[in-house]
Amino acid sequence: MRARPIVTMFGSLLGISFACRPSVQSAPRPTPESEFPVTLQGFRWTDSDSIPERDGGGRLYRYNGRSDEYVTVFVYPIPDDVKAARDSVQWVLIEGGKFAQVMPIQVQRGRYDAYEMAFADPQPVVTGHDTIPGFVAGAATRTRGALSLQMEYLYLVHGQFLKIRATMPHKDWQETRVALFAQDLARLLYSKAPR
Repeated sequence: MRARPIVTMFGSLLGISFACRPSVQSAPRPTPESEFPVTLQGFRWTDSDSIPERDGGGRLYRYNGRSDEYVTVFVYPIPDDVKAARDSVQWVLIEGGKFAQVMPIQVQRGRYDAYEMAFADPQPVVTGHDTIPGFVAGAATRTRGALSLQMEYLYLVHGQFLKIRATMPHKDWQETRVALFAQDLARLLYSKAPR
């Protein structure tokens, strides 16, 4: 899929009154599992939880950036439908492509009023002499008049998927450090021995 300039994408959703997202009081800062950083690229870990087995199992980690920037990190096994593909690069393309497939479903369920895909492309991360297979996708969304950017970064790290989902308001998308957070986290986890 060819990348669209995000400015154009937001422009097509304009004409709607903007509503600011309310600030969320942050909880006390416990310490995450040892392999996950407490802070990274301006994002601070807030909590973690297990992913129910019916949803594939694994673990999720929540991070907050500025008051209205949210990141959820998912670490989970490769789904059976994805494993049917020939190789690990295909696994990342199939799983990464699900982002665009889910967006119209989210509109039907009322999570977003409208969306417009910006891009969905392979984007590996180089670390030392190795390359981590990756995929990045983004979409502009409108919800009750508020415009936001939804981003997803997906990497295959030590036989599991590492998915970073981020939501940020339209006004801050040019200044976000989500991409650096995602790439640094992938490198950090890749550098650790598999469990």
